[in-house]
Amino acid sequence: MAGWYRRFIRNFAELAAPLTDTLKKGKFVMTEEAEKSVRTLKEALSASPVLRHPDFKRMFYVQCDASDTGVGAVLFQIELAGARPMPIGGP
Repeated sequence: MAGWYRRFIRNFAELAAPLTDTLKKGKFVMTEEAEKSVRTLKEALSASPVLRHPDFKRMFYVQCDASDTGVGAVLFQIELAGARPMPIGGP
């Protein structure tokens, strides 16, 4: 999930690097730096301006993606600065 939101998080690659490095060494080893990376990314994903409450006076649109094994969609709201993903409920 975090990779999809990379365009909304400043310095995403730098923040995620320690976590990405855990997958490059042939086997998964969770380091202290990787744990810090997870906490930082969780914070960035749940903080403004990544997600915020919708303004029902503004337009929305849905971006969909599908493959042979799944389907996904993200609700966006159009704002003056561009489009922002909106949190929506799900199963």
